[in-house]
Amino acid sequence: VDRVLNTRAEPAAHLTPPPIYPGGDYRSHADSEYPYSYDATELAKARSVMEGAGYGPSNPYQFTLTSYRSSANKQIGQRLQDKLGAAHIDLRYEETQFGSLLNRARTGDVDSYFLAWIPEYPRPDNFLKNLNPPATQTDGSPDGFYLNWGGTAASQAAEQAWQRVQSNMEPTAQARQTRERAYVAMEVANWDDVVLLPLVHPVDERFAYTGVDVEPFGGLGRTYQEYNSVVKSE
Repeated sequence: VDRVLNTRAEPAAHLTPPPIYPGGDYRSHADSEYPYSYDATELAKARSVMEGAGYGPSNPYQFTLTSYRSSANKQIGQRLQDKLGAAHIDLRYEETQFGSLLNRARTGDVDSYFLAWIPEYPRPDNFLKNLNPPATQTDGSPDGFYLNWGGTAASQAAEQAWQRVQSNMEPTAQARQTRERAYVAMEVANWDDVVLLPLVHPVDERFAYTGVDVEPFGGLGRTYQEYNSVVKSE
């Protein structure tokens, strides 16, 4: 965020963005519960983990990070290469056309990839539906992100949490509380397996002028915002 995006974003710990995170509890949940040194780099610990898994200077773990063409993603990939190399991880960064990236991801033909999500409406389920493990399978046409998430205790917890969301869509306070607990359970399940690594949340900025009244952004920033009038007072 600081060195590539010039602070024009927020570091992410959850898939659900801060304005619509359950209970407005995004930052405190990340600060108190995130298990991987949130907002810190601990290469010595990463090296220890990799060495415990049998990797070292002579046999680093190798994988490819695929991206659509993006100068920012390329800089992030290069920074990851430099950092991960110190932890016995050999990262290769590659770029391809956006359509090609999607086609390869749909069939599971990528090790890892950059992708963004633009929701249809500002509610956590529009993000977290993509993490429902059955929807992530690439043996057909997945409805969610291309992750092949399954076969772990965390994936089972995420699937069960999503079922609770779907079973409690009534417009009542009790149903909403059940959904919100399930949303958080899905975020925590993803922390356990890290099938998806949230990177950043975009930040929208707008110039303000005295005497000019423009409707403010909602929970999704400028995404899908529509208006056709501006009020100007003398």
